[in-house]
Amino acid sequence: MDPIPPTSTLAPTLSERDAVAALCLMAAQADGLRPGERTRLGEVFEALGGVDSARLFKDVLLGHVGMDEAVAALTSPGMRAYAFEMAVGACDADGHTSGSERAFLDALERALGLEHAEAVALLEQAEALADAPLAIMPVAAALEPEPASVPDAAAVRPDLDRLVLNRAILAGALELLPQSLATMAIVPVQLKTVADVGKAHGFALDQGSVRELLAIAGVGLTGQVLEGYARKLFGGALRGIAGKAAGALGASATSAVTTFATTYAIGKVADAYYGGGRTLAAVRIRELFSSELERGRTLFARYQGDVQQQAATTNLGELTRQLRG
Repeated sequence: MDPIPPTSTLAPTLSERDAVAALCLMAAQADGLRPGERTRLGEVFEALGGVDSARLFKDVLLGHVGMDEAVAALTSPGMRAYAFEMAVGACDADGHTSGSERAFLDALERALGLEHAEAVALLEQAEALADAPLAIMPVAAALEPEPASVPDAAAVRPDLDRLVLNRAILAGALELLPQSLATMAIVPVQLKTVADVGKAHGFALDQGSVRELLAIAGVGLTGQVLEGYARKLFGGALRGIAGKAAGALGASATSAVTTFATTYAIGKVADAYYGGGRTLAAVRIRELFSSELERGRTLFARYQGDVQQQAATTNLGELTRQLRG
């Protein structure tokens, strides 16, 4: 597989946008797709411009568009390599690839005519990031763990505020790194944030509990990863998703706003949920996430310099090792 070129050198046509979106949808559906994720992916595809998400879902689901047809629309090695990485991101966003996802990626690799060793290396890198939370959270247990001990709230508060803000800065910085694979590191950072906030409030969380809270809040992991990839590839066409705070920024900075705000909101929701003894109703969790998301977008202007400085000093390989323990 040829090295993935800088996205600034790629100029996808409308037919290539359709093809990439179709392949990503196929990848996302390889192991099933939650209703909430479907909505989120629809928003991402609509924001590409020229992609009719309703038609796309219908065509893929009914088999009107197949893998070979989508691949045929990708004529340059760079676009084929990037499409494969986006598909890997779609498969790995919710954890290590399953058997059906791996079978899909193997078939896609062959259809794209990629070099096997390079494709395997990319998949291993992505799975190292997808598996990172396993090092900090056990596999979901039959019973959700009880609080070990409840710390003094006044002592916890300043440290948690700093933790949530620092993780938001780190996640935003990942969107500014030149490696497109950095997008895959965002989800583990967010999962670890929830786990660390829960631990600070006396809860020993498993990964199932963390993912469940994010699902209730409406955070679509697959959609989030694909939005990051798509924004790097298609640039300003995706600005509509990020909201007014990102309107005048470039593609990378726009992604940083969105990811900073999302990570900030995730941390704040976790703080309220576990700090309140897990008593928040689902509707309140979603309301809180929405309000904190807007606050995060507003806060980005204050901490944009910190995000840029973090990006300048972040090593993706070292971060992966830290996430794994």
